[in-house]
Amino acid sequence: WTSCNATCGHSEKYRLRLCVGSYCKGPSKEILICNTLPCSWTEWESWSLCSTSCGNSKQYRHRRCKKDNCTGPNIQDQICNMKPCKQVEVAWSSWTDWTGCSARCTGDVGTRLRQRKCLSHRKKVSFKYCSGKSWE
Repeated sequence: WTSCNATCGHSEKYRLRLCVGSYCKGPSKEILICNTLPCSWTEWESWSLCSTSCGNSKQYRHRRCKKDNCTGPNIQDQICNMKPCKQVEVAWSSWTDWTGCSARCTGDVGTRLRQRKCLSHRKKVSFKYCSGKSWE
């Protein structure tokens, strides 16, 4: 006999026999039902989308426990999209002019501000790609 093809729910095992000669009576395959205990877990859900489009990305899937006697994890993960990420070439733009002083009266201490943008191929991108501050 083969092993049962599942540990719960509808499970089967089988055995085969060869016919040696010209006439054999009965089927060549015999099937037996086994492990008819109901499953405690739901089926695994579909895999999630990869967490990023490149680099070390992961995807997940879940299942729920239908009874109190579940063993094993309710979540699985696997690595996906292992293609390397393209390096983003970035550079800071020039600083803007300083803003006017925030002090309202002569002699008060105020602040002034200037900013710059993080650029990639002349398009603005998130400042997190450039090192340093975007304002001072």
